[in-house]
Amino acid sequence: MSTDWIKPSKIRMIEKWALEGFTQKEIAAKINIHYATWFEWKKKHPELAEAFKKGLEAATENVVNSMYTSATGHYVDEVTEIYDADGILTEKKV
Repeated sequence: MSTDWIKPSKIRMIEKWALEGFTQKEIAAKINIHYATWFEWKKKHPELAEAFKKGLEAATENVVNSMYTSATGHYVDEVTEIYDADGILTEKKV
């Protein structure tokens, strides 16, 4: 395993990808490993599994909140955030 992917900045990227809706298979492809290897890494490094779980839960919460807001007739401003390769926010558009 490349130890790069257990660094905090890389773990945040995995969480961000999950939040953006990437599947585990897509995340494995993004970090250039086989899908089965991804599951092995998650077993050996629970912080990877936790990062994916946190991102997925946040994405689910966003969808639920968005659906509720839409159903109740509220207006929501769209915000676009752009991150660099290290997962650092570089631009935010409203």
